[in-house]
Amino acid sequence: ADLDRVLRSSALLGDLESEAEARRILGTVVRLSGNLPGARGEFSEAVRLFREVGKPLRLARALRDRAFVELLGGDLHLAEQLLDEAERLTQGGADAIGLAWVEWHRAWLSFISGDLVQAEARLDLAQRSMTAMGDRGGLGWVQGLLAYVRYYQGRTDEASELADRVLEEALDRGDDWAAGMMQSLQANLWLWR
Repeated sequence: ADLDRVLRSSALLGDLESEAEARRILGTVVRLSGNLPGARGEFSEAVRLFREVGKPLRLARALRDRAFVELLGGDLHLAEQLLDEAERLTQGGADAIGLAWVEWHRAWLSFISGDLVQAEARLDLAQRSMTAMGDRGGLGWVQGLLAYVRYYQGRTDEASELADRVLEEALDRGDDWAAGMMQSLQANLWLWR
């Protein structure tokens, strides 16, 4: 409802930047509801609008969001292309935390592709950047994915320790999705034990 009001207001005012940001956030809401085609449409429109208004760092964020939909939807080649553009824009804007998020997305891509060595290396880069920048939420996402990498590497004690820590922090932040992912990992660990 709030986003609908922003979209109506931005249309009346001709405020393309506000419309783009509202569509980016709406894309996230739609993605979280499980509607990947709808999310793809909202993120694509946000990308188009941010290109039009010339906001490179906001465009980079929308590209990362759009790439995440492709990671979930299985078009890994397109996801990589979107992340390449996001990286170029982020480097140009000297956005260290944005670059860390690009690495996190690339780590996810490597993980999905089955390249655990590359996923681990990318997660290491993202973790160092997010630690230096003090991004606790981002660090939780990095460590959560690292817990899955450790699980698939057969390093179950490390996976369990990471999952416990990330779960506790996710619950403190109210991040139900991250908490659910860690509970799922814990269930798999207990199953194999």
